[in-house]
Amino acid sequence: MKKVLQILALFFFTFTLNAQNLINDGAFDTYNGVLAGRTSDEWGAWTDNGSVVEVVEGVAVCTPGAATPEEPWHAQLEQWEAPLENDVTYLVKFKAWADADKILQLTIEDPNNNYRRLGETPDEDGEVRGDYVRSKWSVNITTEETVYTRTVTIDSVMENTAVKFGFLYGATTDVVYIDDVSLQDETTGINIISVSSFNAYPNPAYETLHIPDDISVRKIEILNLLGQPVYSENQSNNLINVSTLNAGIYFLKATDALNNVYVSKFTKSQ
Repeated sequence: MKKVLQILALFFFTFTLNAQNLINDGAFDTYNGVLAGRTSDEWGAWTDNGSVVEVVEGVAVCTPGAATPEEPWHAQLEQWEAPLENDVTYLVKFKAWADADKILQLTIEDPNNNYRRLGETPDEDGEVRGDYVRSKWSVNITTEETVYTRTVTIDSVMENTAVKFGFLYGATTDVVYIDDVSLQDETTGINIISVSSFNAYPNPAYETLHIPDDISVRKIEILNLLGQPVYSENQSNNLINVSTLNAGIYFLKATDALNNVYVSKFTKSQ
């Protein structure tokens, strides 16, 4: 049985790490020199104030023209046509830095329908519209190379939707550097640490299962031995009610605030 569990765990992690990036060439490996306007699902630049995006050694170097503090959209690095689906949660990840601390905006929107934001996000730097926080983020970047992650659940794709994924960098004249951009289904686009990252307790469990307090839980999933989810919930506490599960062996997957994922194996008792 132990060997069977190890094989199933390996299959689960291999599937997770092979997640498809919905952004075409997020590492900018096939580009060199100044970007023209976008073409289909290729990276392109748009500006009406003289901004330029040049790819240098696999990094997008975004040089603004005139600063427009209240309207950074005058300078954009963008890619269209990502195949997003409603009711799917996606994880955005990118590396960015600048010549000085500044705000870099990221948007996932629909130009065909009044540039409406295509999803809801739990991130506090998203755009507030009514009672919801939508998929346009104002990200505080610094002079240090840093990897940023944001999460969005798509809910507004229609038949005529044009999906636009864009960085808006024209708020100041400081040069921005962008690399390693990815957009993945969150269920497969996560960063797995290891199968033995933590031990949930008590094990076996009857009614409740505890996750160690040093893990800042954002989402919980429980999967059976076939890798099928039997329980999923967004939550911020480390206590899980497992009383309704059938007796057996399960995988517990805990996602933290940085989208790292910790996995443990536990037994549900009778």
